[in-house]
Amino acid sequence: MDTSALRKPRHNLSPRGLAHSLGAYIRGSESDSAVPTTARFWGRLCGLIVFTVSLFSLTFPPKNLEGVKLNDISLIGLVNLVIGFIFLRMSWRSWTIRQQFYLISVFIGAGLAAIGYAYGPVYGPTQMLVLAPVTGVWVGVTQPRFTSLLVTPIIVIDEMVPVYFYHLDLVHYAVTTGVVVVAFIAICELLGRFVLILRRAEAEALEKSEAIQVLFDTSPDVISLLDRSGTVLKINDVAAHIIGSQETLGVNLLEGALVH
Repeated sequence: MDTSALRKPRHNLSPRGLAHSLGAYIRGSESDSAVPTTARFWGRLCGLIVFTVSLFSLTFPPKNLEGVKLNDISLIGLVNLVIGFIFLRMSWRSWTIRQQFYLISVFIGAGLAAIGYAYGPVYGPTQMLVLAPVTGVWVGVTQPRFTSLLVTPIIVIDEMVPVYFYHLDLVHYAVTTGVVVVAFIAICELLGRFVLILRRAEAEALEKSEAIQVLFDTSPDVISLLDRSGTVLKINDVAAHIIGSQETLGVNLLEGALVH
């Protein structure tokens, strides 16, 4: 069995290496994911979340906040409303899970930012802090290899947008952004490492099961497979020839029911 995909990747941090890694990230196949079968479900769910959050931010305008422009909130919300609806209706069949994740992360971040600007304090919307752990969990589970570095700019941009639009204190906001980014990377890497450990264990178990199956089928000795109670579940061909499968299968050897 080829286990090369489970080896720890070597990161090339040169500009050319980063460009190559980014291209590989975007073109990644669904087989690179730990949970490829759930991509369409989570994709639609994220689209629904973006749709709902953006609709909420458009329905209820900002209140009691000076310097917050309603047009900015409405524009961001409207764009996310349209994109969220498109995501909700897409089949995702032609998209890799990496492409789905990258785009969904961007738009969920914008949607959370919009609702945060509408209802949270201008100096640090609480809703924006939700993006880091949520995205971190998604990255860690679905993309355990070389992902946090590529997705970190999404978090940074999402956190720094208020600094640009509302001329906030850069030093104060940079500290919050740094904490959020570090938390995001930590979640990504811890979950990613956990997923890789599980995938390696699964590969090792599969290799062992294949070896046992070969031994079971080719051994010249009598071999039987029992459950925990001692009941015979399966026997090899040699045992079937000597004892007979009808007389052996389902018999509990620990109770002494098999008598020669």
